[in-house]
Amino acid sequence: MTPRAFYRAVMEESGETRLETAKRAAAAVLQALRDRLTPEEADQVAAQLPAELKTVWYQGEVADRRPARLRREAFYERVRRDARLGSRQQARAFTLAVFGALKRQLSPGEAEDVLAPLPKDLKEVWGEARAPNAGRGASTPIREFMSRTPISIDPDAPVATAVAVMRERRIRQLPVVDDAGRMVGIVSDRDLRTALLAPALAEHLSAAARRRLRSAEASFENLPVGRVMTWRPVTVAPTRRSGTPRRSCWNEASPVCRWSTRVVSWGS
Repeated sequence: MTPRAFYRAVMEESGETRLETAKRAAAAVLQALRDRLTPEEADQVAAQLPAELKTVWYQGEVADRRPARLRREAFYERVRRDARLGSRQQARAFTLAVFGALKRQLSPGEAEDVLAPLPKDLKEVWGEARAPNAGRGASTPIREFMSRTPISIDPDAPVATAVAVMRERRIRQLPVVDDAGRMVGIVSDRDLRTALLAPALAEHLSAAARRRLRSAEASFENLPVGRVMTWRPVTVAPTRRSGTPRRSCWNEASPVCRWSTRVVSWGS
């Protein structure tokens, strides 16, 4: 979902007609939710937000903070205060609207991760929130909610570069593209963890497997991304309807490509 579509969904669900008020209230809800999560959980949510919303999400973030102990009424009060709203009812309406938009933005797995640490009363609010256009979502082209201009990496780049980019940009996957801009694979934080742990597991492998492992003599940091990435990932076209994604690409962030080769955006 683009930032414009996100704010439009918040306005439609809350009944607000002024964009600036909707933006201010959305920021208040997003930041209150961020502070209710651990920094690690907050980073995982941010990885699935478009750049503009990610900036809003991180505004006022404090390093090494502990999750704020916000229950429902305290959450509403913080939103009311930070968004300069006139009543609890307005704060509740915007909270429901923003939660609903987030439900559409986040993958199902990430939405479950957001829900898990919330207190019971806030879980009820999350459950009550409606994802926008729930009845029409199946006919919505994926381009309507994909993240554009994704960051990519070369297959010959060292793994250390991939790690640094993921940390700096707070993302969990990178499309891997060749010199012609064609997608050849995808590298995720899971791929990197697997590559990092492989030498430590060597003693538990068979002799033949240990010999194969030793054939990769390069250190982890200098190992090329092409050696650890997932080849030929499932892709979808930007014109594909969101109700008919390829089966294996909807639980995680997925590359959106034209003709399944050239990356044009990143869907979540």
